[in-house]
Amino acid sequence: MHREYYRLHSDVIELSKISELLLASEKGQLHEHQGITISDMTMDSIMDDNTVRTTNEDDFLPSPPGSDDDEPSPKKKKISESTQKDITDYFQEDITEFKIPGKKKCLAYIAEKKANLEWNQVKVVVQACVQKMKRQRLKGKDKF
Repeated sequence: MHREYYRLHSDVIELSKISELLLASEKGQLHEHQGITISDMTMDSIMDDNTVRTTNEDDFLPSPPGSDDDEPSPKKKKISESTQKDITDYFQEDITEFKIPGKKKCLAYIAEKKANLEWNQVKVVVQACVQKMKRQRLKGKDKF
């Protein structure tokens, strides 16, 4: 019938039929439509008179990181200046060679110092020191 009067593309018709099936699933009515083909299903049999389903563009967008209400986002623990100094002293050789330690070295530091830190926190402190030294080195070259 749709080809004769409306001339809708078959993919639009298929999409609407799948949408009807999904609505029935969402409302928990799939068991009521057992034995009925998708083409025989109608929106009237799925939707109540009082039901209005509106969608919003935001329904289809992913949530930004850390915005889930179900899971609290982990708070970053600020590392004290004394701990930062201890890390820079421990990794002084790596810092002067502009090397950033790997996971093994960072875990070795944590085990030796019995620090309550994640290995990547240690790495970030060393990385910041290396970057600072690189900037200072570049400033020194610019003066000539």
